[in-house]
Amino acid sequence: GGGREEFAACCRPQRAAGRRTGLLTNNAAEFEEFWTPVLPLDELFDDVVDSSAVGLRKPDPRIYHLALERLGVDAAETVFVDDAVGNVVGARAVGMRAVHVGPRPSDVAAAIAELEAHLS
Repeated sequence: GGGREEFAACCRPQRAAGRRTGLLTNNAAEFEEFWTPVLPLDELFDDVVDSSAVGLRKPDPRIYHLALERLGVDAAETVFVDDAVGNVVGARAVGMRAVHVGPRPSDVAAAIAELEAHLS
């Protein structure tokens, strides 16, 4: 749900082009239920930051900084995508570009177009 598969499909060509990709998830239950069964994480992401493993949660600025540090990228070079407005605001507060994904299928398409515009 929530466009996860569509956004995952965006990751492969970005990684193939040499860009770093990361997953920042707020809890292990969500992570296991929605990502693990359907997405090959090691193919899609260079790093996965799981809030339950690091003891921080979005939108705490420290978890964004940790994700950036682990990926070895600068906030200004990064595009963060999330379906929670508060997490998008948190990402922007640390200097990331950020895309909000609304609940409708058309919102997913619009967010993917916005993401691709940031990356072009």
